[in-house]
Order: sequence, then C-alpha cells, then structure tokens
Amino acid sequence: MKIQFIVCGWWYDEFDGKKGMTDFIDGLTELQSDNDNIDVFWSCHKEPTQLIKDNFKYKVFKNVGLEWGAYDQAFDYLNLDDDVYCFFIQDDIIVHDWGFINVCVETLADSNVKIMGNGFNYPSMIQPFSVPGISLNWIDKTKTWIDYVREENKHIYDTDINAYSMRGSFFATKSQHIKEIGGLDYVDVPLPNYAIRVVPKNSSDSVEKNIMVYDDTNVPDDIQYIEKMKLTNGFGNTTMYLNAYKFTKFWGMDGMRWMSNTYRKSNYMTECGNGQVELPEDDNLIPFNVSENFIVSGV
Repeated sequence: MKIQFIVCGWWYDEFDGKKGMTDFIDGLTELQSDNDNIDVFWSCHKEPTQLIKDNFKYKVFKNVGLEWGAYDQAFDYLNLDDDVYCFFIQDDIIVHDWGFINVCVETLADSNVKIMGNGFNYPSMIQPFSVPGISLNWIDKTKTWIDYVREENKHIYDTDINAYSMRGSFFATKSQHIKEIGGLDYVDVPLPNYAIRVVPKNSSDSVEKNIMVYDDTNVPDDIQYIEKMKLTNGFGNTTMYLNAYKFTKFWGMDGMRWMSNTYRKSNYMTECGNGQVELPEDDNLIPFNVSENFIVSGV
C-alpha cells in the first residue's frame, strides 16, 4: 500500500501571525522517515524554505489555482499508479492526531467511498452556464462556471447540481479517482494582489469595470475607485466548487465522507483560513445537520 502526500507549499513555517511554525513540517519529516510506504512531495507556489529543501522532494510550479492548482500540477508530474492513496493538504494546517491517515485509508478501502475530507463544508447549487455569484468581483464579470473549466472537461458540466464540497485545505482519495474525473479543475489565472472596481472620471456614460492589480500594473490616472477588493476567496471558492461539482456528479454524496460535521475542524486537524487558525466567525459556528452516515470520526 503506497501513500503519497502532496503538500501545497505557500506558508511553510510562517502563518497565523507567527514564525517558526514547524510542527506540521516536523510531523511530515518523521512520517516519511518512519514509513517506507509513505512519500511526501511539496508542490510549491514560491521558493521553499531550506527546511523543506533539506527534507523533502519538491518542485516550484506555476502559481495559479491556489492549492488546487498546486495539487493538479504535482499530480500530473508524479504520474502515480492507480492504487496510490493520495493525501492533498495545505501547509497552514494544525494536525492534532496523525491517526487521520489510518482513518482515511480504512474508509477509502470501501469501494463505495471515493473521497474524504476533514470538516463538512457548505454545499452550493452550481449552474454551469451562469456567472458564479462568488466571482462577480472579477475582472470579467461575464464568465460563467464552464468558462473556467479546461476544454477536455467541459462536457462534464452539463446540468445544474447541488454540489457537496471538500475544502482545498485537505482531502484524501485514490489516484484512480482523480484520473476518473479528469484531474482537478481550477481557475488558471494568476492571483492578483487585489482588484479595484472603477469608473472613468468626467464621463457622462461611465462604465463600471474591474482591474486586477499585480506588482507591475499601471493603474490609469483617469479613474476613480469605487471599491478595492481582495480576490483570494473568489478564486479559491470558485475553484473549490468546480471540483465539488465533479465529485458530486461522479460519486454523489454517498461516495463522500468527512471526519466531522464542523466547518474546518475535526478531532484530527484544524484547517486554517487564509493562514489564520481561528476566524472571527468561529464563535458563531453551528455544526452541520448532516447524517452520521457521512461522518467517520474514528473515535
């Protein structure tokens, strides 16, 4: 039995406003050292730290698609056998109990279960030929869901689906299942520093538009700002639900399991939100009312 960890490298040892956050890295180092059947590969969106370079195989890939883009590019690069258990995981993660590995492997050994996540996540109705509500602030507000899908997968997105999702922070499956759905789709656009919604000055027929601002963007001086926006959530959530659509269409909710009914959190790990362990909305979180048939706590 072969297990492959694919880690999205972005935060490394600095997140939650702190430096020297190496517990996750140290855990992976020990895991790889103590188990001949477990390999760890870092799919990096920027140059990794020396600690990563000294302990793991890694590659710096094109920085698109956030963690989903990192996973997909690494998956293609590694060319894994069909029966390999794949653990896709962000590096801003707090692991409470590494026993999640056995829980996932044992659950995925059931031929009816295709994919497993950490905390249950919000479902969403996806209408492939409509503009995603979560990406209306993008530079092109006319693009529909299917416009972001790679050409060879567009035929999959042919009907409206209430999509059940896995956050990109963590999910586990077998290599054969990722191949079955045509890989992981993602928004293949570099993430800008931010976007501004603008209108031209001194124009009676002002047309609202969005401008993505990168380091080298020259913002024209004949515009006035309406709003300045960070686009991480728009990029990430649109990409997440592109894949949720495929997970649901191919396997249905019956083929999916989670390790808790709480958003981002289980007994095994806490997924960060944009590098933050605790979020303001955590105080008001209520566990999802989801059947226990879909929750595998392992305890």
